[in-house]
Amino acid sequence: MGQKANLLTLNKKHSQFNLASINNKVFFNSLKFLKFFEFLLKKRGVIILNQTFNIMNNQGYLIGNLFYMTNKVNLYKKKLQLVSVTKKVYNTRLASLFLKIFNLLKTNLIIISFSSVNRNINSKLLNFMYLKFKKFNNNIFQRRFNLFLDFLKLTTLFCQGKVTVDYYIVLLAQIFRSLAKRLHTQFFTFLKILFKTLVIDVTTLNFKIINFSGIKCVISGKLQGKARATKCLIVEGSVPTQTLSKNLYFAKAHTYTLLGAFGFKIWVLKKN
Repeated sequence: MGQKANLLTLNKKHSQFNLASINNKVFFNSLKFLKFFEFLLKKRGVIILNQTFNIMNNQGYLIGNLFYMTNKVNLYKKKLQLVSVTKKVYNTRLASLFLKIFNLLKTNLIIISFSSVNRNINSKLLNFMYLKFKKFNNNIFQRRFNLFLDFLKLTTLFCQGKVTVDYYIVLLAQIFRSLAKRLHTQFFTFLKILFKTLVIDVTTLNFKIINFSGIKCVISGKLQGKARATKCLIVEGSVPTQTLSKNLYFAKAHTYTLLGAFGFKIWVLKKN
């Protein structure tokens, strides 16, 4: 019989809180603030990879890492659109959000410090990933070239240890969401090549990356348009099912398509 979980004792994957100095009400208000803040940035092409929110002495400290998607980077590179970008800032709901948070959390000051992980992308490793997966640009990433570039960047950051497994499985689910049922088989082939690259090929290169011993992924749903839900298991390397090793990471995600709901589960075993 498993132990009952309490929301205050759960291990948060995307956010961290300093629970020693806040009560339950402030905790839930802080969680609501972080979710809405992450939602606003995601709508504008900015993904929060990890964030930490602490409240001490009536002051809030929000620290994290940001990943700018390709469409957002291209927007900032165009000099003619810089003026329009600055005008859009005043039309957002960030001002009303912070005013509301000041009243709920009863804080006098919120200090926000974010750093961009786009600068940490290894150019050589990114070029290697492009040459490895450019053949899937015409089928898996058809008419989604920006998503293809984001996949290459996040895969490179995943090998460098800058992106967690939780965000990487969401990326794979996003790639699968817009695929037709006739492309499901090609998507499975794409995952096999991806996992083989992460486990075998990348480890032989002279890059400062995290080596993976094994990756296992399970996709469940009405695959290939079948009437009943089935599962597809993709395993590369060795992944123990029962272990107390700290290097084994698990994540899951789900996505909704015209064919129904699909679930993704992934196990990643990192080398010591």
